[in-house]
Amino acid sequence: MRFNKALIFSFLFFAASVGQSQEYKSVKGWKYLPKDEAFWETLSDLNSKANPADTLDFVLGRISAKSDLTMVSGAEQYLAFADTLQSLALPQASFHIYLQVLKNHPGSAMAQKALLEIDKLLQSGSFDEGELSRVINQAAFVEVPEGLENMLYFYTATDDMKKGLYRWAEKGTQKISETGYWGYRFKYFKALEQYRSGQLAVAEQELKTLSEQKDMQASLLWRIQLQRARIFIERNEFEKAEATYTAQEFPGRLYGRVLLERAWGKYYQRDFSSALGLLESLKAPAFRIFSNPEQTILAMLIYREICYYPEVVRLSAEFRNSYQRTYDLIKKGKALTESPALMWMTLQKPVFRDVADVIDAVQKEQVVAKNVFKSYQKSPAVIAVMKAYEGNERELRGRVEHAMQADLRRQADGFLASWDQVKLLEYISKLDEYRIKQVFEERTYEAAKADTRSFDVLYWPVSGEYWREEFKSYRMILSDRCEAPGKRGTR
Repeated sequence: MRFNKALIFSFLFFAASVGQSQEYKSVKGWKYLPKDEAFWETLSDLNSKANPADTLDFVLGRISAKSDLTMVSGAEQYLAFADTLQSLALPQASFHIYLQVLKNHPGSAMAQKALLEIDKLLQSGSFDEGELSRVINQAAFVEVPEGLENMLYFYTATDDMKKGLYRWAEKGTQKISETGYWGYRFKYFKALEQYRSGQLAVAEQELKTLSEQKDMQASLLWRIQLQRARIFIERNEFEKAEATYTAQEFPGRLYGRVLLERAWGKYYQRDFSSALGLLESLKAPAFRIFSNPEQTILAMLIYREICYYPEVVRLSAEFRNSYQRTYDLIKKGKALTESPALMWMTLQKPVFRDVADVIDAVQKEQVVAKNVFKSYQKSPAVIAVMKAYEGNERELRGRVEHAMQADLRRQADGFLASWDQVKLLEYISKLDEYRIKQVFEERTYEAAKADTRSFDVLYWPVSGEYWREEFKSYRMILSDRCEAPGKRGTR
């Protein structure tokens, strides 16, 4: 099958590399043999005592200002430091050091150990996979530890596909194990391709099969279930979609996106009370920064359907108040990057959202690291790691901002369309209210059905106290005001 270039682009964020068809020989029973055996024996003994603080003290005591990561002795010390950072719950710092070892000693035993650790990290969190892909595609590995070839084939194959080298890519994909993280991830990748090509039934069945795998990693399962729910929505199978959404625990901010998608599903089912309850949930402080026009338009559509015309007008005014600055900025031809609203809307796209998640993870971990390293602020290794946090964040932001330029224009065009639709909904609702007043007693007029926005483009976006576990129970208590007094049940 031919793979969608845009999807591959979003899968591996801007991995500038020299794609090549590679062959990897799997080595059973591979074991890392360090140069400084005494150092690693002491390290192993400390690790067995499960006291990360003592291990950190030992490792940092060995790393001096002269420890050079480009040299074998220095690289080994930093490799041990990266292992210790994992036990201290600092995975972003660990990933950075492993990547540096990989860059400076490609093809070495240290690089293979670093890749093994990176393999484990990737199965549980978000990291800079674009840079990793570039390094892997430029390095020359021949013999690799058993199981590691799956990750390497995955990155070389997806990089080849991004370049349109499908025959080369096919050779690599055929060698990826059918099971395990990388095999499941590639099958998920193929299911997305099937979805994009209109093969909804085939894609859903593939995703269903994946979701039933007992060894499926949590970091991949929620992605699978999210896509299944979206397919159900597209096929108007709203009950199946709702069951899929609510049965899965979604991470962090993505949960807000799920609430919005569920609200659209409830709207299509004409369960307006539940839809408005879900929209109310999105006013929780955790989601405020991710607000977008979609939420207002959906609420306006609902209130118009049940003839709450003053609410439609109120929401329209609220919308203009919230987004007037963005509208003026676009109309005056100013730099789109000056609009926080447009920037956040753009960041909701998968190609940017994944990197935004990495930036967020780096920021949060940096705060934790400052506390962990409180007693080691003068350590050369600690200084290097703290600088790496800032450097990595700056580099990732630069990459995102550069790539976002073209998409910001498309986002601005979409925003202007939303602005016009809000105005139109307000205008039509005022006409509806006037007309229905004229013929209210005769009950000869009903509000026309409003066109809904496309479900294709969604963003996850709350004053009071909101509890996540209660979101599913929020309802707006309302009645259909389109009913004339004494004529209930006539429509």
